[in-house]
Amino acid sequence: MPISVTEKFQSRDVVRGLNPSAQLNFVVAGTDDYDEALKKLADDAPVVFDNLPRINYGIEPIAESLWLGNARYGYQNTNPTGEAVYQFDTGGGSQHITQSLKTVRRYARPGAVAGNFKGAIGVTNVSVEGVDITVPVYSFSEVHYKKKAFVDDSYKATLLN
Repeated sequence: MPISVTEKFQSRDVVRGLNPSAQLNFVVAGTDDYDEALKKLADDAPVVFDNLPRINYGIEPIAESLWLGNARYGYQNTNPTGEAVYQFDTGGGSQHITQSLKTVRRYARPGAVAGNFKGAIGVTNVSVEGVDITVPVYSFSEVHYKKKAFVDDSYKATLLN
């Protein structure tokens, strides 16, 4: 049986913009041999897709004589200018709280007296349930590209310490 490489229907994961990339997904069929399946994928997957060069490819077994393959396209993370690359995330995180900062008002059913739980949130007969709130989270990363000779064992030891 000949080895076949077929692109999956839901395959083309494409990102355009400052850091373009793409991934194509394949089914490789007709062999149980890892090296044969990988070589066939390398031969059949496009070397260039969406004007992006193929940077890597791989396979994983999913059944007898059947492999799931992928090829990734884009550019290596090189920055010849030496400038830093920054990434920010100001999304929210979640925090579970059981105590309010301040009780503004207490309410009760008509004819009843509102209980004083001293700021506890979500009070039941047996516990304080609390509530999940969204809190701001700031994440920042900065990447610098150094020449290979600069990142020697001494440099790595300094970072470790």
